[in-house]
Amino acid sequence: MITGRIQYKDGTNKELNVQNWNKLIKTLDNGRDTINKIFLFREIPGLDSKIRAIYPPIGQYDDEYGLRVTVEIDLFERLGEQGGDIYTEKYKRFPSEDRIREDTKKIIKSTYDDLRDSILTAREESQLEATKKILKIKDPKEKASI
Repeated sequence: MITGRIQYKDGTNKELNVQNWNKLIKTLDNGRDTINKIFLFREIPGLDSKIRAIYPPIGQYDDEYGLRVTVEIDLFERLGEQGGDIYTEKYKRFPSEDRIREDTKKIIKSTYDDLRDSILTAREESQLEATKKILKIKDPKEKASI
């Protein structure tokens, strides 16, 4: 069961309860003219991250831009507002949960690689420690692998 909240373009909200990911995508696709976004806060297991929201496609499908479905991901949930980040990814098609999980892993790996050899703020140090735990890295010189 997937639960969340649908926010409509007119400002109203409605609870979301669908059986599976395919039904969620169908709800988004059918409501693209009236839905502003769907809040999910659906955990991505093992990555300390959540799918925060999905926005319906903008306009019609075209070969160059696809559907332009936007997904927001909360990274580093355990750090809360002090260290968490929101990452936005755009897709040409409705993404599967597996695709979002793989993309989130790549984002976390890239964050680790960017932070590990830098002079860091306290917030960035917290993020580096979170990425090490997620990626199960013990040696600070070790490259991240997925």
